[in-house]
Amino acid sequence: MGKTKTMLDDYQDDEMLDDEIYFAQYKAGLEGDWEAKVNKLIDEIEVTPYVFVYGTLMNGFGNNLLLEGTKMYSESITLEKYCMYAAHIPFVLESQKTSHIRGELYKIDANILHGLDQLEGHPTFYQRKIVETLTKDSEIVKAWLYFYNDENMEETDYIQRCEDGNYRNYRNQIQ
Repeated sequence: MGKTKTMLDDYQDDEMLDDEIYFAQYKAGLEGDWEAKVNKLIDEIEVTPYVFVYGTLMNGFGNNLLLEGTKMYSESITLEKYCMYAAHIPFVLESQKTSHIRGELYKIDANILHGLDQLEGHPTFYQRKIVETLTKDSEIVKAWLYFYNDENMEETDYIQRCEDGNYRNYRNQIQ
């Protein structure tokens, strides 16, 4: 019977010391059955290797560093309408339908997906779901999008709706 190779096997193949494995676990934020969580990420990336980013993960913004080593596939918009808000950082609500969200598509791997999950606090703060996007070349691409968890939404004066679903426009208007 053949054994499925996992990311854990790569650590063992490299004869990584126990301390280094512990540090890798800690750094990745994987608690409990971390091998199962790594394998789940690998399965999810096989569903679609694309992520749609609409805020500080876009090219030219600070968090784009997390996508280092990847290449932007295309500028894109969501096929379905959602609602974008911003309070220093942008967030999209799935439950409200006001505009198509504009952003960028990146082709990623399971390691990048995990890093994005950590940044976005998936699944508590943001929830990662698959949406359909339309590229500049009129190609429909399924991609992961991080939606803000509606349960965390609080109405405050400093939250502004981005009527056109474009975070770059929002940033240009407030500067």
